[in-house]
Amino acid sequence: MTPEQLVSAVRARLDETERVALAVSIGPHKPERWTAARYKDDLRGWRIDGQFSCVVDSAFGPDAEHIALHDPAAVLRRVAADRRVLERHQPCVNYDGECHACGHNPPWPCPDFADLADRLGIDPEEAG
Repeated sequence: MTPEQLVSAVRARLDETERVALAVSIGPHKPERWTAARYKDDLRGWRIDGQFSCVVDSAFGPDAEHIALHDPAAVLRRVAADRRVLERHQPCVNYDGECHACGHNPPWPCPDFADLADRLGIDPEEAG
């Protein structure tokens, strides 16, 4: 991918992740923090509770904990942090192979941007 294509792919993935997290939110409420809880009667397994309602019912314990760790509020915090990394670690405007933030030269992407792309499932080596 060219630097422009890679930056665009990262932005698009962050936009999509944000859109999905915001869509999960119930009604006019801001994105919720979820918790995993075991039913007291132990017959129905686990549930994931939001602030206003049960989000998932009868989940398997490890699944419930995983889902709760990736609640919409947590996802949006990660998107915001990833956007800050994206803005700091872009290639210089004239693309001399240098990173704005760390001065990693050359080749761009710097290790921080490469890690961001990898975290989002984007392969910088993939043909654009």
